[in-house]
Amino acid sequence: MEASREALARSFTTVLSHLNEVQRRVVTRAASAALGQGGKTAVAEVSDMSRNAVIKAEREVVAGIEPSSR
Repeated sequence: MEASREALARSFTTVLSHLNEVQRRVVTRAASAALGQGGKTAVAEVSDMSRNAVIKAEREVVAGIEPSSR
């Protein structure tokens, strides 16, 4: 089952406001990877984050960003 943009936007509205900036990027990176081709653009549009932030998140995750101590 594929998530609609509306469902993804609702999920981000609920979750992202509770996270710090690094955590927001990691969550949006995971979502964009799950969506595959076009995922970065779709996630940027529904999360109100820039596409550059989503791309930065990909670089951080691939580089092995350290998990939060929280």
